[in-house]
Amino acid sequence: MILDSKEIYVEPDIPKGTEILKDVGISSEGIERGERGLRIPEGIRKIDCNAFQQYNTGAVVSNIMNVLSRHNAEVREWMKKLRRKNLVKITFPEEAGDSVSGRAEFLVKKEERVRLLKLDLPASLAEAEAGAFPVLLEQIDVSEQNPNFTSVDGVMFSKDRKTLLRYPGLRSQEYQIPEGTECIAEGAFSGAVLKRLELPSTLRRIENQAFRAVYGLEDVVCKSQSVSMGTSVFRDSVLKSTDWWVWEEIPKATFLNCALLEIAIPEGVTEIRDYAFAGCRRVKRIIIPSSVEIIDRHSFEEGNGFSAEVQLPRNLFRYAYRFPPLTEINGKPQREIWKSLSPEERREEPDVLSTHRESLKRQLSKLRFMNLTAKRKMKAELELLSEIG
Repeated sequence: MILDSKEIYVEPDIPKGTEILKDVGISSEGIERGERGLRIPEGIRKIDCNAFQQYNTGAVVSNIMNVLSRHNAEVREWMKKLRRKNLVKITFPEEAGDSVSGRAEFLVKKEERVRLLKLDLPASLAEAEAGAFPVLLEQIDVSEQNPNFTSVDGVMFSKDRKTLLRYPGLRSQEYQIPEGTECIAEGAFSGAVLKRLELPSTLRRIENQAFRAVYGLEDVVCKSQSVSMGTSVFRDSVLKSTDWWVWEEIPKATFLNCALLEIAIPEGVTEIRDYAFAGCRRVKRIIIPSSVEIIDRHSFEEGNGFSAEVQLPRNLFRYAYRFPPLTEINGKPQREIWKSLSPEERREEPDVLSTHRESLKRQLSKLRFMNLTAKRKMKAELELLSEIG
């Protein structure tokens, strides 16, 4: 491991006169040598949305995400090695300290820095498409002469500082968006690693997929009283829970395909829109409060085999069949929840019930070898759904 490698800037190898930056080749060997700053040359007017796709999906980023996900375990492993001094011979700089734990933390953080860290943008840049940036940067700098963009503490904004265009990705565990920001652009935080986020009172709009594939977000504080939100804002993200949600509505596809273990919807949420949690198949528990008034028909489109525990208040029992077939609600089969309703309360769209019924029929016909108890449950559900019509 090289502890004193200098972090230097390089320019992409592109023909003179190029105005649109496409398919930037970034050498993993160069990154190992310390080439961790990328300076985009003057003359480039646009960065294509796929310019850094090879890097973003390659081994460097994959390795860093693996180290980040195992940070504490990696520190413990280094502590074991450092205690066995005959196995590890490293000369540490003063900043690493003298303790074994401090030096282990230093080594892991050094390993996390073996990536592209800094991006320097020229005065000529006029356009950068959503997804046009390398992920997990430490900072983005913009030429002061650029008439369109600026950098505020390493974060890219529009020149008037009203629109946050791109967060570098792995800047710190917490970020407070500055007052005066009115909009978070599409893909602005895509692929970022972040635990806590504070939104300013001036914020008015969060664009589509603004936080797509965010990793580790645990807390959001919003000072704004009114924020409009696009679709798929947090889709494909890796999150522990959703108990930090601070808005009344969960818009369409907000958490689509997220790696969530628990969906805990806070009291105060009133509407859960279509596909808001679709594809969250790793979920073990769903908790919905009595403040919720509307659950759209595809809000929890998880597919067959979904087996999460669902806690649903009585005022939402009429939505029992908007969860996947055979989902247990409050520890009971869906049919028992439906039967507990009065005739006046049994209000559901015919299409929802027929779709549920057909899904059960398909499952029953495809499974030749099935636990008899599961088979009886399926048949009981089908009988009730046939009675309902």
